[in-house]
Amino acid sequence: MNDIGTYINGISNKREYQEELRLMKLLYIIDKSDNEALRRQLTLNYCECLDIDIFSLSDVDMTTAKDFISWLIELCINHDIPTNDSLLNITEDIDRYLYLCCAKRRCAVCGKKADIHHVDTVGSGVNRRTTRHLGKEVQPLCRLHHTEAHKIGKTDFNNKYHLTSIRLDEYLCKVLGLKK
Repeated sequence: MNDIGTYINGISNKREYQEELRLMKLLYIIDKSDNEALRRQLTLNYCECLDIDIFSLSDVDMTTAKDFISWLIELCINHDIPTNDSLLNITEDIDRYLYLCCAKRRCAVCGKKADIHHVDTVGSGVNRRTTRHLGKEVQPLCRLHHTEAHKIGKTDFNNKYHLTSIRLDEYLCKVLGLKK
């Protein structure tokens, strides 16, 4: 939440600030520096989205807390909010995280713009535009991490970053412009 607050506070143009709040469904923040007000507003928005009673993070059940954290992670990815720590380190649902990173082309390790790393190798010299991608295992990685994955190998790379891969479904193939 501090990263979201820092991001919002960094928007100096009033029109851009109001537009970003609208996109994030934060209709109003009276004091941009009040992180407690931001926390309350984010919690309220989450509860409204799920049609559940408002809760306190101090006494909520673990399932709701984990889902709320996943929702905050999705908010950061959807709005390109930079974070001090890799979201990979705080996500509870790695598959959900990887799926969203793929759809938004964000590196699962560092959050930068990503390529789609084919864990199920496509092969050298193969035309990727005509290859069927549906069901292939992939990871969204920036150029740096993509190169590292090839250099140290799948097992060492996955162990180093505690990463898995996901299979491309029809939606991801469409969003990424890959042949089904």
